[in-house]
Amino acid sequence: MSPASNNNIAALLSILKPSIADSLVTVIDERIQSPDSAEQFINSLSPTNYANNCMALYRVLPSAIGSDNPPTIKMAILDSLNPAVIKSTEGLLQNQLNQSTAKAISLGQSLVRRLFEGYKLVIYQLGEELPVNPKQTDKSAHLAQCILAACHLLARIQLNSLSHYLQQPSFYWRELHALYLLAEQLGVASKDIPDNLGINCSIKKVYIKLLLFSSTRPHHFSNYELRFVYSELEFWSSLAELHRGNAKGLFSIDPSTNHGTVYADEGDRHPGNIILDTSHLVNFLKGIIRDNSDTLFSDRVSRRVIDDLIKQWGEKLKRRETHIKDQAQLSVTQGFTATICMLSKTHSFDNFLRLCGQQAPTRNNQRPGIKRADDVWGTAFEKLDSHPDDPIIYMPTGTKSSKLKVIQALRKNVSLNGACIELNDKKVQLQPGELIAVRTREANKWMAGIVRWKNISPSLYSSCGVQFPARHCAPAAIRIRPRGPDSEYQFMQAILLSQKRDLSEGVTLLCPPLRHTKNAKIFVVTPLQQSYAYLEEELETTEHLSHFKIAFC
Repeated sequence: MSPASNNNIAALLSILKPSIADSLVTVIDERIQSPDSAEQFINSLSPTNYANNCMALYRVLPSAIGSDNPPTIKMAILDSLNPAVIKSTEGLLQNQLNQSTAKAISLGQSLVRRLFEGYKLVIYQLGEELPVNPKQTDKSAHLAQCILAACHLLARIQLNSLSHYLQQPSFYWRELHALYLLAEQLGVASKDIPDNLGINCSIKKVYIKLLLFSSTRPHHFSNYELRFVYSELEFWSSLAELHRGNAKGLFSIDPSTNHGTVYADEGDRHPGNIILDTSHLVNFLKGIIRDNSDTLFSDRVSRRVIDDLIKQWGEKLKRRETHIKDQAQLSVTQGFTATICMLSKTHSFDNFLRLCGQQAPTRNNQRPGIKRADDVWGTAFEKLDSHPDDPIIYMPTGTKSSKLKVIQALRKNVSLNGACIELNDKKVQLQPGELIAVRTREANKWMAGIVRWKNISPSLYSSCGVQFPARHCAPAAIRIRPRGPDSEYQFMQAILLSQKRDLSEGVTLLCPPLRHTKNAKIFVVTPLQQSYAYLEEELETTEHLSHFKIAFC
């Protein structure tokens, strides 16, 4: 290997060098002195109490990492602890981020980063011992295993951050690029290496996977969709390619920076730049869409997700909408039932069905209504003494009903079809793909919107992007394929959308998630009419809703 290559390795090792490398100590925790003692420690952990396991691992890792053990022994210890760390942190990190889970999630993230620091230290120590020609030594094989383990941990750090709608750590790209370039210098980037589970994987494949993952719009996916894309990239990443020089590709990477992918025609061209070619991957996904045009790929991931990936990886996207800054105070409510109640000024879906002239599923306790002076609309109901099937706003006194919750929010900016809002309540967590209703304090009209993206600040306040699919919306209920003796009561919530106030053209339907059966016949009821319609095209399906084009009979 040339002196220039050795200089490159030294420069990369200096980037990866952890601060603890200059302060290693001889005295270590008596519980973990070797791989065998590490296994004994793991066997003492609880099979179910992940929080206690994480705290115990967090206490022993610094001494295990900071000892002056030979790097090969330290690597064996870390390899023994790695599965326990992953299993325990997964138990903590599977919850949504809020005030009650913030400490547990922070502990899980810190534990993974601490283990990553341990592998970085071993990489640095092994790199310092490399001979003049490192490709012809066993140390390069140990280095390759360590680099692969560190890349897997960086992948987990990325997934943990994005699945909780947080920003990636500031060191992320700089150290990922350094790990990949070091593997290239050692000639092991494309080498298949077995991981802890015995599954062969290469450093290059993990690197491509993380580049592709960051080239999507992770904050636009729900947690389930995010993890679906992440798991599918285990295979999809093999369909993308990395090139040097003047090769064609949509994305470019400058490994000398602390950034991920940029569009190749926008970035400065340097000899060290890497081109990410996604053309084969995009053609593969287009084939999936052609072969599965009318079906879902899983219970909660639809063709909308694949379509979005094709756009993100297949063409250069520009932000076309103009956003105007705003500071309006908003009232927000979430979910289909709450949205229908706000649009129809009722207190429950049962009451809305009565307003539409339908019998509600719960027919007991039908007693006169009661005055409600303090409700979400500021209206007062007089005492009612009439039949509950009358098309009036009616609240049975004997029916237990959860109070409709209205959230306060601040609108940060608006565009032609959407807005960016910041929630005032840290405890409330909206999810991408969820239906909400929004109203400004000055207006009396509620608008149905869909949450499109989400970010959580370090102070745990949530910011969300909301799209309004149509200018006009109306509450409705639908019934599909009646079954059983009580089939006339099998209604589900729905929202009708149109650009016309009278819903005369271009009508679409929002409802809870449904499998799409093309041309399925549905019965639609509103306070003004009852009619039949056909489901024509599935526009999208998320964990929270389905969106269809419909045609009235």
